[in-house]
Amino acid sequence: MGLRRAAAAMIAATLGASLVACSDDDPEPKFETATTSGTSATVPSPSPSTTSAAPTPTGPVEPALPQAATKNSVAGAKAFVRHWVDLVNYSGKSGDVTALQALNQEFCAGCRGLVRVITDAYGRGGHIEGGDWSIGNLRTLPLDFEADVAMYARGQARPQVIVHGDGSATKYAGGDIYLYAYVVWTDSGWRMRWVRSPEARD
Repeated sequence: MGLRRAAAAMIAATLGASLVACSDDDPEPKFETATTSGTSATVPSPSPSTTSAAPTPTGPVEPALPQAATKNSVAGAKAFVRHWVDLVNYSGKSGDVTALQALNQEFCAGCRGLVRVITDAYGRGGHIEGGDWSIGNLRTLPLDFEADVAMYARGQARPQVIVHGDGSATKYAGGDIYLYAYVVWTDSGWRMRWVRSPEARD
């Protein structure tokens, strides 16, 4: 699988967990007249100046780096990789790759290809639908690519559609994948140094 196709397939695996739609159409609470011992009393409606509605999320929310992912340990590296996957999912749904890019080392060609697929889709007036990526147990691998921790996990890619700005679409069926991740500890915490996600084959 070529690098660009692999990056697109990785997005098909990792992007677009379904969002729960929020509605602003809920009716205002109604207050009825209460009757006690033959005496009628009306319960006043709350004053508009003293009531406020909590803001309702209307789009994907960027995941926060978990505390576990800030530890210089194998467990910390695994927590970081799971967070990285969450960020790829978020970036695919939102088109915002800022946080994802901050966690990728410049040497990571697979990372650049993945980001490019997202920015190409959104930058040209398109968007990405579906394609969330979930991974199972992360297992360590022999070190390579000058990484401090190397690991892999089997995962599942959900179906995805990349809608292009001209109205055309590229579809990916999804399926089983393997994630290979090589990470390095830096002064700023963990960073992705090398990543690949080929399709899993039994």
